[in-house]
Amino acid sequence: MDDVSMHVTKATDAYAPAMTARQVLDGRECRKSRPFNQCGVPFAVRFAIERQEWPQAQHSSGVTPEAWRAISACWTPTAAGCPRVDELLKELSEVSVSLWISYPS
Repeated sequence: MDDVSMHVTKATDAYAPAMTARQVLDGRECRKSRPFNQCGVPFAVRFAIERQEWPQAQHSSGVTPEAWRAISACWTPTAAGCPRVDELLKELSEVSVSLWISYPS
């Protein structure tokens, strides 16, 4: 096993849903909002993850600070430090509700 590997289950693997949520909430065109879009080739993404170089908030202008805290908590090198998927979804749904209440259309 390498440094990036960890024991995951469907309940604990919040990394992919967090990356997807970051991209959806960012709201920009797919290529611009793609996580690790600064990496020119796929293997560069692997190296960035190994160095724990995660996407930065300033590059995701559509993501609120509250949502960013929930999403970025999922990018930990150990499963113990990562929230469960259901916890992530609950937290993001609360952020969404608070945004809807604050900014009705």
